[in-house]
Amino acid sequence: MLMYVFLPISILMAWLFTAPIHLFMTVQDLQYELYDVNKKMHANLEFFERKECVSADKCRCLLLVHGLGDSAYTWSKTLRADKEEWAMPVNLYAVNLPGSGNSPQWEEASDYSTTKMAEKVFSAIEKECPQWDLVGNSFGGWITTKIAARYPKRVRSLTLLGAAGLNLSYDHITPMFAKPNAESVEKFQSMAYYEPTPLPKYIYSEIAKRMKRLPIKEMMLAQSPQDFVEQDIKKVKAPIYLIWGENDQVIPMNHALKFKELRPKARLEMARNCGHLPHKECFKVFRSAVNEQLLGI
Repeated sequence: MLMYVFLPISILMAWLFTAPIHLFMTVQDLQYELYDVNKKMHANLEFFERKECVSADKCRCLLLVHGLGDSAYTWSKTLRADKEEWAMPVNLYAVNLPGSGNSPQWEEASDYSTTKMAEKVFSAIEKECPQWDLVGNSFGGWITTKIAARYPKRVRSLTLLGAAGLNLSYDHITPMFAKPNAESVEKFQSMAYYEPTPLPKYIYSEIAKRMKRLPIKEMMLAQSPQDFVEQDIKKVKAPIYLIWGENDQVIPMNHALKFKELRPKARLEMARNCGHLPHKECFKVFRSAVNEQLLGI
């Protein structure tokens, strides 16, 4: 009799230890259902969507783009925020880049250049709204900068969080993405957060396995000198808000200062006690900046 009790428990515990990422995703999906966040495919890319307006012209539309090796789950706080937290009604769209979530990987390696990725991401979703407010974190900031430069009439604002894309050194993080393992994932976590949460070793290992399945190398190798954003940032017509964690060791403050040098009118917010993911670690600062962009302040 005891066997029938302990066997399901043993199976459950084994699953918890061998599939922590799947468990995390399951919990997130259940939470999203409570907040009317839906998953939809647009042109072979998966988007998490939360809509407050049936008619897009009565809403602001936020396109959220995650970083390298990450997923749309990084925007969990944003997608689950009470509607009263936004300065006006918003429709939220968080994309899963190729390989993340249910977005399939692309066959052509050249399609992973940020120039082409920007075109593919925006063309997949652009019909949903006439105008867009873009938010990009890290590698996602690189992509959103490209979108804003290429489609100036469709972009109302650009908010960059610890954005990559400048022709500066990334040597301190490149090996972590090129050959991920439990140790490099743990080190990256310590660099990305002001107050990193220690995780069991097996979870770092599972994250590393997931990263190995993603087209991270393809994305890194596809970038050419023409893909850097020094010229693109000058072409952006929309107001730019730079949000940088003072403790960001992944894309450090010298990148923010270079963006500011290229676009002197851009606003720069240096978030205290915050790392590479302001939308997760200092959400109030992030939300305040987005609201100012929505209002055009």
